[in-house]
Amino acid sequence: MTDKVVVGTWSETLLPFAQCVNSACAVQGDTLLMRVYKPTSLLSGDPLPAKLPFMLMLSGGGFLRGDHDLKQWPEAFTRRGFLVA
Repeated sequence: MTDKVVVGTWSETLLPFAQCVNSACAVQGDTLLMRVYKPTSLLSGDPLPAKLPFMLMLSGGGFLRGDHDLKQWPEAFTRRGFLVA
């Protein structure tokens, strides 16, 4: 990992990755979504490498407090060349 910003632009996408099959679900088949941050261009103008380092970020809080919509951390890693989910 570099401590310098190397990415010019990135994209944020919501991807479906699982469906609820438990009878306790509010709506059968509810889809769980994963937010993915991906670099789209480098500041140097060079093409993106074929493989990027990957980071999976998990929010804490024990379902009691906190917010999963904390964008500054994934964006900080994405600007340094990581694919973050």
